[in-house]
Amino acid sequence: MASAASAKTGVVILNWNGWRHTVRCLESLCRLNGGNAWLVVCDNGSRDDSVQRIRSWAQGRGLGLHSLGRADVEDAAAVREGPGLVLIENGANLGFAGGNNVGIRFLLNQTDVDYVWILNNDSVADPGALEAAIERSAADPSIGITGSTIRYLDMPELVQAWGGGAARPSLAATREFCGAMGGACPPSAASVESRLDYVYGAAMLVTRPFLRDVGLMEERYFLYFEELDWALRGKKMGYRLGYAPRSTVFHVQGASTGADARFPARRSYLSDYYGVRGRILFTAKFYPYFLPLVYGVLAFAALRRVARRQPERLAMVLSLMFNPKRLLAE
Repeated sequence: MASAASAKTGVVILNWNGWRHTVRCLESLCRLNGGNAWLVVCDNGSRDDSVQRIRSWAQGRGLGLHSLGRADVEDAAAVREGPGLVLIENGANLGFAGGNNVGIRFLLNQTDVDYVWILNNDSVADPGALEAAIERSAADPSIGITGSTIRYLDMPELVQAWGGGAARPSLAATREFCGAMGGACPPSAASVESRLDYVYGAAMLVTRPFLRDVGLMEERYFLYFEELDWALRGKKMGYRLGYAPRSTVFHVQGASTGADARFPARRSYLSDYYGVRGRILFTAKFYPYFLPLVYGVLAFAALRRVARRQPERLAMVLSLMFNPKRLLAE
């Protein structure tokens, strides 16, 4: 891999009815330390005038703007100069993995980037965030995905994740490595990496060799569990996960999906649905012998929907548990 000083990077941002967040994220990327990076925004069929709003922002900023359709990412001649802002209209809501994969394909097909930085559109990057992540990744060629210190944008003293988190396969449960109030210093890279099962999806720096060997994110999940799936596939091929303590990204959790870990009872139906669905799909793929345990957890989750007087969510959980044909067909 290229050194941190010479590395070429592309940033992929997925937008879905959230142009205000996306523009704020892009503004932060314009203040990054180091050289220019390809900026790729993939729009997942927004209906809020996002495409025009983002296009107008880029033109006002004087950035080189390339507007593409999803089919254009396979055309090596679609963009002849760069870097700049590439705005790709996916034409439909392809989900988190599917939408981001379009941008990754563009970068792999049409540029010579060494790294792809996948960044949530509701994130704001510290000026040194990308540089620090590249430095950590470049220091160890076995690292395939590197995470950042994720802090809440509205409460920056509160840490959402030190890079990522741990998984408990027997329950298809994940838990981010979180900090505490008061601006606690990030732990060392080594202490986090020794326990890291996945990199938090709000900021993932992925190497080109990892993408070449492991492939893109699994699109069947649509939302949630893509990061854990990716990490497990990478580990099977000998790749490690990295953490860059000095890479700081501020995040508005759940701006698109309506899910905030601080307020689980307020979780949107969309987030709830794909969370349950993802647990079943992930377990069936990697740990089928744990399915009885996971179903036991989901049965308890169904009871919680009863206690909260959420009959439509109770029906949703039961439908996903006992209608595998529907689950696999989606």
